[in-house]
Amino acid sequence: MALCGLLGEDAPLSAATVSRPKVGWGGWRRSPGHPGIRGELANVCPDAAEQRCWNYKIINVLDELPKRQHEQAKLMLQIIQHTGSPPEPERLKSEFSGWCPECSYDAATESLERDWERMVTFYDFPAEH
Repeated sequence: MALCGLLGEDAPLSAATVSRPKVGWGGWRRSPGHPGIRGELANVCPDAAEQRCWNYKIINVLDELPKRQHEQAKLMLQIIQHTGSPPEPERLKSEFSGWCPECSYDAATESLERDWERMVTFYDFPAEH
């Protein structure tokens, strides 16, 4: 069910209409790429850390590469996404960033590094969270 459906069909999504939930959000939120949604979530839960969506990030990075490189790059990015420990994504990002200039794909490196801190927010929390 959409958030607007919970508020009523005509209720606009704003900090005035959405109150902070009584149950904790666990200190973090996952947000899609739409800046309006991110802005409203930041208004409702300003102290929550933000985890950006890896699926959108992978698509954005692949957009900067020629199609013939998509399969290899996608595999490398998915490995970064599914690593299990905090230092590992940084190491794998460095490997990907090293591969891109070799092939003259600097725009893909820049795309991956944009919002990197929000891409790895998940690792700031304990595994049992």
